[in-house]
Amino acid sequence: MYRIYKVILPILMLLLAAACSSDPLAGPDSAPAPVLPVCPEGPVEFGMLISLGDNGAERSYGDMPAGRATPSDGDYDPGAGYENFIDISAGDFALYIFSAGDASASAPRLIARAEITGLVPADGGTAESAKRYMCRFRVDDPMLLFDKATAKASFRLVMLANWHAWTLASGRWADYPVLAAGATLDELYAAAGSTREFPDVAVGPELTRDTRVPLFGVHGYSGIDLMANGLTDLDETLHLLRAFAKIEVYDAPDTKRAIESVSLTRCNTLFKCLPSRVYGKGDYVTGSHATDYVDHVSLPGDTCDTPGAAAPGVSTDIPFFKYSKGNSGKGSWIIYVPEYDNTSASATKAQIKVTYADKSSFMLDFKNYGQLATPAKDAPFDICRNNWYIYSLSRREHDVTVELDVQPYAECKVEPGLGLLADDMGDLMVYMVFDEESGEWVFPETFNAFRSEYGKELPKDPDGVELKFEREMGDYYAIHRGTDGTMAGSEIWLKDRDGDRVLTNFAPKDDNSQDCSTRKVIAYTGSHQEECHKDMDGDIRRQHNHNHSSVIYDEEKGLCFKDVDGKLYPVESWDESTGIFYVRATSADGTRYIFIEYDISGTETGNKVEVEIPEEERNSIR
Repeated sequence: MYRIYKVILPILMLLLAAACSSDPLAGPDSAPAPVLPVCPEGPVEFGMLISLGDNGAERSYGDMPAGRATPSDGDYDPGAGYENFIDISAGDFALYIFSAGDASASAPRLIARAEITGLVPADGGTAESAKRYMCRFRVDDPMLLFDKATAKASFRLVMLANWHAWTLASGRWADYPVLAAGATLDELYAAAGSTREFPDVAVGPELTRDTRVPLFGVHGYSGIDLMANGLTDLDETLHLLRAFAKIEVYDAPDTKRAIESVSLTRCNTLFKCLPSRVYGKGDYVTGSHATDYVDHVSLPGDTCDTPGAAAPGVSTDIPFFKYSKGNSGKGSWIIYVPEYDNTSASATKAQIKVTYADKSSFMLDFKNYGQLATPAKDAPFDICRNNWYIYSLSRREHDVTVELDVQPYAECKVEPGLGLLADDMGDLMVYMVFDEESGEWVFPETFNAFRSEYGKELPKDPDGVELKFEREMGDYYAIHRGTDGTMAGSEIWLKDRDGDRVLTNFAPKDDNSQDCSTRKVIAYTGSHQEECHKDMDGDIRRQHNHNHSSVIYDEEKGLCFKDVDGKLYPVESWDESTGIFYVRATSADGTRYIFIEYDISGTETGNKVEVEIPEEERNSIR
């Protein structure tokens, strides 16, 4: 953050020089006339660069591009192979520009359909591995995009992909829906071309070019400097959502008998390529494991579809595929399916039939076996798009113990989580509990058993000193799974209340040390991470002053001066190299900003700059 503030410093220095000069400041008569923003007149063509989310994963699968269908928020597994593939070269995609609207269904309306005109390789890659795309579109009336007062554009970009791989219910090939100008996202959902046919044979264990999963994504962009006949870089990522669910079943390590076959009792024969009632990224990407992705099924013939549209038929007894690479190479049974209603009053529930070598069969339900936060224990749930349902089965002679993990499709595959809650990165959260008998804070027994089974040590600093658990600061231990997604391959981290990883213990008090009374952490913000120091209030410290005041970063207030009593004051600019910073204050009558210069001693230097506050801003300040 400080790089932004450093740019302001030269401007303040010029003001300071002017204030100390004997020459009077230039009056308002000498100021140039303001330049009013101008909106382009239509029809006009625009160019954009868009980025598709793939968690930064540099995976290669032959000639396939790296994954594009997963969000970068959190510690997610980006999927494998054709789970992420988009057939750009064959033109299997569509881009639509909708008006910005608001959060309601009817407000965003179709303005134009765009086309991809080129691929932009990232980080020196090739066109095949490109994650960014150039596209252009023509708008007859640019005022559908632009705010006349600011000349900035706001709109929603909708992308559809891989729909060509699936035919209509009639078996005919179909292109993407053709929408009239002014159409809504609800009309896109209800369009006949949005319903496709799912085969009555199993799809798996890996997707192929012919069974590539249909994708949908929508993202709102606002305040964009969109240049007519130019190229604008939209640096916010458009996340795509898969239309299928993935179901995986495997033997737990302690099972007494091995699975011989697995089948799904019911599967829909029609599906919707996009979800209903989704109008922006916030409707399906939240960065939280509990709320990520669509929370309802979208089925042909439902209340959001065209009246009279056909409901899906049902295939029965669909076999799973045995997959030798599944379950970290131990083998598993996998299938891909469209959404299925398992919870309505009229629903005939789908189940999973598991047969063992002794010909004994057991039925698994799509319900909470007790490991999930929601729904209630034993309550059923629907088979939803973009979810990965992972069943670990431990067979005894006459019964089967079921451990179920349901994760958004893009999440890391994990073994059942010891009944622990997960944080926003998916790490299992372990809090110490108070033992009344001993009067001490101790670990839960499940955590002790986990450490004993896998030989896990508590985290240490780079010098091998065990990290101290600071309960008053909201610390917790986190079980962080590695790339293989297993508990055996996991690490134990110490995290603070913000979910940031703690790397060191608190340094001792030292007037001349920047590390004074702080500990080093890795702070996470979305996909970004930064190694920094936090003080005992949990604030990120940017500068320690000699009198033990500091410059800190507050998530809500931005850069602040924290005085020796812990009070915060806004910092207008800060020069990291000199330690000089300016604290912003307001005059008693609310008409002037006063910028007070401080140095690394933590005290005022005596230099001040006063700037008149524009009339239109004064009311908000008062």
